[in-house]
Formats: sequence, C-alpha cells, structure tokens
Amino acid sequence: MHDLFQGFVDMLFQADGEAALVGAMLYAANALDLSNFAYLAMPRLSTLRPDVISNYPAAWINRYAACHYERIDPVIRHALNHSGAFTWGPDFAPLDALRPEQQLFDEASQFGIKYGFTIPIHDHDGSTAVITFATSDRRAAFCRSIRRNAQLLRLLATNFHAHARRRTRVIQPFESTGLSRRQIECLNWAAQGKSTWEIGKIIGVSQRTAAFHLEKAKEKLGARNITQAVARLVATNGLPHRTTGD
Repeated sequence: MHDLFQGFVDMLFQADGEAALVGAMLYAANALDLSNFAYLAMPRLSTLRPDVISNYPAAWINRYAACHYERIDPVIRHALNHSGAFTWGPDFAPLDALRPEQQLFDEASQFGIKYGFTIPIHDHDGSTAVITFATSDRRAAFCRSIRRNAQLLRLLATNFHAHARRRTRVIQPFESTGLSRRQIECLNWAAQGKSTWEIGKIIGVSQRTAAFHLEKAKEKLGARNITQAVARLVATNGLPHRTTGD
C-alpha cells in the first residue's frame, strides 16, 4: 500500500487542474475496488455553492448543485456534526431522513449512488469538506475494501483535500506559517516518504535533529502527526522545492 499512497501523492503534487485531481483519486480508488467518488468543500456562506470534484455522472452533479441539495443532504448534515467516517445506505444504520431528503436518496440511486463511505474533514479554521466513495449496490468487494482500507482512505482524503483546497484559497507567504526554512525542508522530504534518518543524511544533520525539526513544524501547524502537518502546509501554500539553509 505504500507504493499506492506514494504514487497518489506524486500525482497530486503534479496535478495542474481538476481533471488531474480526479485522475489521482481514481488511480487510488480503482486499485482499492472503489470506482465512484465525490469531494465536496462546503462554502462559508450558505448562498454560495460548494466546490465539487467528482467522477459522478455530470447530470447528477448538475442537479445536486442546481437544487442546492447540500442544504438538505443527511450525509452532509451528519458530516458537519461528526468527525468520524461513516457508511450509509438502505442496508446500513439509516441516517435520519425526512421526505425531501429521502427523495434525494431516491434520485441519487437512479444515478448509481446508493451506498457510500463518507469521510468528514474538519479544518482548524472551522471549514468542512466531505469525501465519499459510493457504489450502486452493496457489493462484497466494496464492503471489504472499506473495512480493510478505512485508515488508508482517510489519508487519501486528507491529502486530496489539501491539494484541492489550494484551488479556492488565496495563496499566502510561507512566513505566515511561522515555519523556518529548515522545518519546511524537512516536511518537504517527509512528504516524499523519507524517514528521519534519510532526511538527516540528505540535509546534513543528525536523525535526532531532523526529528526535532519535524516535531516543531507539527507543533506550529497544530497538527497531530506529520501527515497532517504536510497536508496543512500544502493547504496554506503548497510545499516548495528543496531548500537550503537554517
């Protein structure tokens, strides 16, 4: 799975538009027996439409947007109020749905979207995004993939969100993160899958010093782990090319 994740991250870093982002997610999803996905970033103002990146049928995406279904979608409502990933569909524990919401589910199923696994992403600035992997029926392969790869799917979702978010945010200087050049450099190499020992050898410091820089970067970005720190730095301004100096 390491090669799959690394390939996915490499594709995200090279993505120059929405089509490339979709391609990166499909590369990973197809390898995990998951074919349909939707990324939805909720706007701060309810009058605005959410940012959507998906391989769902275009007709359904357009109808969902035109009807502002995100305002009544039980999946979105649950994601806004909970941090844990969850499954949904007729054979799973049902989400609370009133008549208009049930109509939404009925319409979605006509486009092959009947069961799903949804991952909420709550950013430190209070914004929320949602990534869903969906299928038309409860296939054994779909359920097995969700069960076996739940943690990996969360990593895919977090990294995808970080890169997708760059499309809708104003780019800020790296200085705004409070990170030193060395801390950014270590995060850059960590994003490429390098261990602290390897990072130390590359930049000419001890493994302990490399680990120290990563730990300080994590603290400054308010991240729980290095993966999240990388994602937050990418969301702020992307990772730079290799830097030098302290």
